[in-house]
Amino acid sequence: MRTRGWKRKIRKLQNWKEESSHPALTFLFEYHFDYVKMFNDHSIHSFPFWYKREVVQALEDVAQAWTHVLSRHQDEFYLRLNVNQDDIFESQIIIAISNQIGQYKNRFIECEENNEKPLWLSKNEWAPFYSCSTWLEEELETLDADYRRLLLNNVIKIKEPSSPDETVAREYMIREGVIWSLEIEGTKKTIFDQPSAPAASPSFLPK
Repeated sequence: MRTRGWKRKIRKLQNWKEESSHPALTFLFEYHFDYVKMFNDHSIHSFPFWYKREVVQALEDVAQAWTHVLSRHQDEFYLRLNVNQDDIFESQIIIAISNQIGQYKNRFIECEENNEKPLWLSKNEWAPFYSCSTWLEEELETLDADYRRLLLNNVIKIKEPSSPDETVAREYMIREGVIWSLEIEGTKKTIFDQPSAPAASPSFLPK
């Protein structure tokens, strides 16, 4: 790709960062959660490490900006940054408050096997978790035998119905890949080792 093409991608990334750097507080206080995903860009098959580092840094900058905002409005909150190892544009930042904190903290399953951290991740203490899709038992039963067997070979957890109602089906959590996560709880000092440069991005930080 020509240099001009990469400059355009960097500019798009910077625009996303500025547009995403403040959580929707009205939505957050009403529903007790909010999230933002990285924009989609599948214009080329494989992105170089240096660009992935830029994407991760943008995600960290937005997460840190959200942390600053929430620490001024909310005594307790839970922020999670998930970076998708296989498709970095499926990465997202999640914020939860009040009764949603426990739900989002317990939603992800940490990898049991050893996973080597990608070289394009920052020096922060990233932890590997499974990227999963959830299938109801009745949905699996509608699939052809080969595809159903493929999915069942990647089951990492089965959730039994919490209700005695027989119409409630089991849920199968199917592994799709690996995400690398950073977590921040409460109003603790940010864990990011590279704070946003005040001169470069003062407009989206609260005053």
